[in-house]
Amino acid sequence: MTAPAGQARSPERPVILLSCPEGEGMQDPLCQAMIQALARTAVGPHVIRRVSRGDEVPGRSTDIGVALYVSQSDDSGLAGHIEWRTEEGAVQTGSSVQAPSGDGAVSAKTFDDFASLLLNATPALIKALAAAS
Repeated sequence: MTAPAGQARSPERPVILLSCPEGEGMQDPLCQAMIQALARTAVGPHVIRRVSRGDEVPGRSTDIGVALYVSQSDDSGLAGHIEWRTEEGAVQTGSSVQAPSGDGAVSAKTFDDFASLLLNATPALIKALAAAS
């Protein structure tokens, strides 16, 4: 089917495929914090799609797969890293980061800080997001 006269078909937007830890009891607030951090960081009109672990494999050159890994989650805070890849590239691993909880309990602020720290620790991912726009 073709687009009506005068309407050009818009190109599909780049997709960020994000997988988050499962079964941690905190995956939803943590994943939401990561989605918000990616939305603030990504240049251009990316679509962020949450996927199951292992499904963050990009299918197009403009897509990027991101997997969030948590190595520590307790009252003292969060620790972990992210892995990402483009369609052509191998999996790349970001630096491990820690986000301490300020009051002895993990809070929404801890999740937000953790997501921001993860992205700040991975300048190559930020560069890949800009290139995919």
